[in-house]
Amino acid sequence: MQILLAKTAHHQFEVFFYPTGVRVFAQDHSGVPLDATKLTATATFYHPNSPKPWFSRDLSRGTPSTDRRPTTLDLAMGLASVP
Repeated sequence: MQILLAKTAHHQFEVFFYPTGVRVFAQDHSGVPLDATKLTATATFYHPNSPKPWFSRDLSRGTPSTDRRPTTLDLAMGLASVP
């Protein structure tokens, strides 16, 4: 598993890469989870041997949390062989 944390002035995104896909936790600047029902995202993959995009996939809303709102965006995809 690989983890990436990206921050903007108002938000932060924890991105988890698994052999079975990608999960993005969208949060406000203080780390409070955002309601993902109105969010969209695309994961673009680059091959290490090329500066051009290798492929892109849209992420879907994840499993709802205890308050019944999804707080993640997910991509279920076999990534075990991706460099």
